[in-house]
Amino acid sequence: MYLHKTVLVSCHILDSPQAIPLAAAILKSYQPYKEEVIIKDFYLNDTPQAVAETVLKYNPDSIGFSMYIWNRDFLVETASIIKGIDNKITIYAGGAEITASALSFMSNNNFDYLVRGEGELPFSDLLKYLIGKDDNQPDKLLKMSYVNDLELIPSPFLNSNLDPGEWDGILWKLSRGCPYNCSFCSESRGVKGVRYYGEERIQQELILFEKKKVNQVFVLDPTFNINKDRALGIIKLIKENSPNHLDIFRLSIFPGTVLYEQADSFNLKFKNAVPYSVISSPEYSEADLDESEKIAQAVDLFYNKGKSAGWVLSIVDVLDIAPAQFFIEFSTFLIKNSDYKDIFELQYKYLELIFRDGFDWIES
Repeated sequence: MYLHKTVLVSCHILDSPQAIPLAAAILKSYQPYKEEVIIKDFYLNDTPQAVAETVLKYNPDSIGFSMYIWNRDFLVETASIIKGIDNKITIYAGGAEITASALSFMSNNNFDYLVRGEGELPFSDLLKYLIGKDDNQPDKLLKMSYVNDLELIPSPFLNSNLDPGEWDGILWKLSRGCPYNCSFCSESRGVKGVRYYGEERIQQELILFEKKKVNQVFVLDPTFNINKDRALGIIKLIKENSPNHLDIFRLSIFPGTVLYEQADSFNLKFKNAVPYSVISSPEYSEADLDESEKIAQAVDLFYNKGKSAGWVLSIVDVLDIAPAQFFIEFSTFLIKNSDYKDIFELQYKYLELIFRDGFDWIES
């Protein structure tokens, strides 16, 4: 019996602890058919030609792309190459960029189907048609639908579609959705409220992560602490294992959000291409944003790379300074010490200076 073969392609920014194909693995876990679903990972330092050639070696009947702002242009070119070699292959795409900008893909004949929103149900419906179990061909723009009970979606970790031991870090989803409707975010568009994965599942995944000696776990929930009691319970579970990590990003004006649609009225200047990052606003100049970028880099260096989460608050408490100001001064310190060799020696030098001279050195 011939089985329909589909390849799910994930293209990450770079090889990092966060570069795991979580979305593709969840789709593979949910689909009820026995057809062969292959997951392939790539990075932006690959080439569209190389990706196309690698995927085509599997002789796929269909190929799915997980598309985000950082890989849109890369995957558009990849799809074009694949169709140029074999236009009988069905190509579909989903992900945040498709959800936000599906209409911009309608005229692109290299994409046969577009999956908006959460992909489990649309993906299963599409496979049902592709393998011949449904004679009704769906529209190119697949109907949006959602799984209300997240317990119906098997864990890709617990069913071995993703082996946590093979990755430097793990992306972890504990819930979906958001109760708010912020104009800069599309998280709550299409489905209201928050849906939760069961606590037993979460506990079993955490036990597995510990067994596999996973060093880093990145929680993807947009509002992890919206349910305080639940959040505290989960924190107790991970207390001895997910050190704190702080990432600071420049605001992006994502297509599909209210802010994108009303950007002109707010006089927001931003890159009208990936990653849509803000350049300036009426009250935040380009120079101000560049300065903030330097502070964000200082936080990443001292707090994340310097592994100071466990002790830095004690330092700022003794110094009687706000944490934000501590990192602002560190960003200034970096200007004169950009040639450092070791982050821990750099931290020691900075702390020695401020404990000896306070912050008067900045003006000198």
